[in-house]
Amino acid sequence: MSGYIGTTPVPQASQTRDVFTATASQTTFATSGYTPSFLDVYVNGSHLKNGTDYTASNGSDVVMASGLTAGDYVEVVAFNTFTTSDTVSASSGGVFSGEVGIGTGSDSLTRELTVKKNDQCDVAIVAATNQSAQLLFGDTDADNRGIIQYDNGSDFMAFTVAGSERMRIVGDDLQIGTTSNSYSASATSGLITNGSRLTLNSETGNIYKVFLNDNEASGSTGDIVGFGKNTTTVGSITVTTSATQYNTSSDYRLKTDVQPMSGATDRLKQLKPVNFAWIADGNRVDGFIAHEAQAVVPEAVSGVKDDVDADGDAKMQGIDQAKIVPLLTAALQEAITEIETLKTKVAALEAG
Repeated sequence: MSGYIGTTPVPQASQTRDVFTATASQTTFATSGYTPSFLDVYVNGSHLKNGTDYTASNGSDVVMASGLTAGDYVEVVAFNTFTTSDTVSASSGGVFSGEVGIGTGSDSLTRELTVKKNDQCDVAIVAATNQSAQLLFGDTDADNRGIIQYDNGSDFMAFTVAGSERMRIVGDDLQIGTTSNSYSASATSGLITNGSRLTLNSETGNIYKVFLNDNEASGSTGDIVGFGKNTTTVGSITVTTSATQYNTSSDYRLKTDVQPMSGATDRLKQLKPVNFAWIADGNRVDGFIAHEAQAVVPEAVSGVKDDVDADGDAKMQGIDQAKIVPLLTAALQEAITEIETLKTKVAALEAG
């Protein structure tokens, strides 16, 4: 138990409490022990005065100045003692050189500060409005090499390692290596996640920016990345011991009204393959203009020509050239059929 406030003892403070029922004319009461001058004595709830109503000097017995009446209720509250070296001034502060335990009872302490409760245990770090509450880690040279900080003004949690902020949580956004929650193509490093985007910027040179590794048994196919829409899997990236495979949904059980392609050659001739230079770096490559290919193979192109976002910034179209393969295959088959027909006719003419 620990000390009390009020006119009667309560069972919550750092104390030892002995209770007696007096016999007729009883004056001496043997307690479980006390430090002289660090105890309170009550008879029937009335607080007695040391040296006038009783004496307590030998650390064990409490002796009343006069005999009590049979049935009187006696309480002796003995307080644990401490020295000023065990305390820290509330106004000027100070330093504990030993271990501090809060709620640890008789447990031996192995850390400099232990807070224990056999239930939910809360430790609060509270700062003024619009100020930061922080927990600092460091050494004798710098006490802020590591910091866990909550900024009450901007409502974010920040984590500092090696003296620099490395991660920040702002609402639903997680920012690693950056303090911006906006995508920037010019950013040199950082990872940002928010409701619709994961952004990773890096300036680490000729090493992988993201490396995904599968440690399944040799010979098995490992699923590395899955893609879904409304909880339904629609694609994946898988690896073997020697190659990577990029997959989109194609199972026959997902399809209906399957029909052979026709007119593929005519559609193929509408495609306009071009050679062009990229504005960003000047590199020349072969390819398509997205909106032109979209008119022929719409499933191969994403986005809308000349589209912009709410800020007026361009929303660029993209193309998945693999989606053109079925058209190429069908057109090639039509060409092969035509070639075989012509070869048959030529052979007949030559034979005649």
